[in-house]
Amino acid sequence: VIVVDRAAILRQSVAGRDMLAQVEKLGKDMEAEFGEEERKLRSDAADLQQKAAVLSAAARESRQRELRERQASLQQKVQARQAAIQNGINKARGAIEQALAPILQQIMLERGANLLIERSSVILGSVEIDVTAVAIQRLDTVMTTVKVEPSAPDQEGGQGQ
Repeated sequence: VIVVDRAAILRQSVAGRDMLAQVEKLGKDMEAEFGEEERKLRSDAADLQQKAAVLSAAARESRQRELRERQASLQQKVQARQAAIQNGINKARGAIEQALAPILQQIMLERGANLLIERSSVILGSVEIDVTAVAIQRLDTVMTTVKVEPSAPDQEGGQGQ
């Protein structure tokens, strides 16, 4: 039996760190893109609140409706971008896992293991059975970058057939 910490591999491998750096940049880019629109919305809402007493009921209702529509539109855009980023993360993780699979199989052969368990499932075990560091070293030799490309989640209804 050997164990591996896949989360540590994603955090510590060169490709995993590359992926995390890209995700952080995508988050900052999203904040920069939508942050100004959000600030403008808040400012307009505060302005409406201050002027609500002097506006007619129809004008106030019209501006409130417009603000709600803008808020809903912004929320949809943010959610769509977050879903696209998450989909890109999932694909990048899949690429890392795909590169990692033969490495783990080779380590199992070398160690004469017939069972590989995720480290988080182990309550007690010796340090020698943890092959995470070896897996990271080998992954770093075959994969140093992975592209996180935000994309809309697949809309295929035929999944699981």
